[in-house]
Amino acid sequence: MKPVTRPSFRHAAGGFTLLELLAAVAILAILSMLLFAAFNEASRAWMFAEGRVETSQQARAAFEMFNRELSGAILSTNPPLQKMKIIQGRSSGSDVWVSFLASPVDSRTNDPQRDVIVTYQRVASSNGLYSLCRTIDEQGYQGGVFRRLTADPVADVLVENVVDMVISNTEDGVTWRSGPWVGNTRNPLAVSLTITLIDSRAATRIAVAAGGAGRNDILRAASQTHHAKVFLPTHY
Repeated sequence: MKPVTRPSFRHAAGGFTLLELLAAVAILAILSMLLFAAFNEASRAWMFAEGRVETSQQARAAFEMFNRELSGAILSTNPPLQKMKIIQGRSSGSDVWVSFLASPVDSRTNDPQRDVIVTYQRVASSNGLYSLCRTIDEQGYQGGVFRRLTADPVADVLVENVVDMVISNTEDGVTWRSGPWVGNTRNPLAVSLTITLIDSRAATRIAVAAGGAGRNDILRAASQTHHAKVFLPTHY
């Protein structure tokens, strides 16, 4: 009788060659890279959208206040300021601000002998950026003399991490000149406020940036510009 040969364990058991293992590792690495790239891109898009929401919320709140107060601006009846029209300001170099006489903001200012002067201005911050600040000052008669009544006006910060701020106005289509809008000229037709800002996350990255090139790259990628225009009802 012919003996039956049985296959050895070595031939019966399946296995992977070194080439097959290397191919599997390569495919896994490629898939991991693709997944990481997709995740990284989605994360960047989410962070960008979150930054836009943050800057838009800040700008919208500031613009709503700016529009409400400037639309209600009044003329002064007090001699030292009565020739000053609603608006005066400057948008030149580091000096960027706009001031106007506002309607009474509290019970103290119901006195016709007082004027409430509201100022929106760009103020330098410690991180190398700027802030949009709002200051209320009062001037009026005290002891028969017209003087400043606010001992130490406080500037309220409306928007932080401002990269740049521009205030402009138009009169017959002419852009605001660099000097102040003085009292013996006609009020502008409109006042525009443009602010370019970044979100807090980008501001943190700027604080730890190694050099100017890194800072500029962050500003270029994260800056968002918002614009508001207020038409004045007393353009004359």
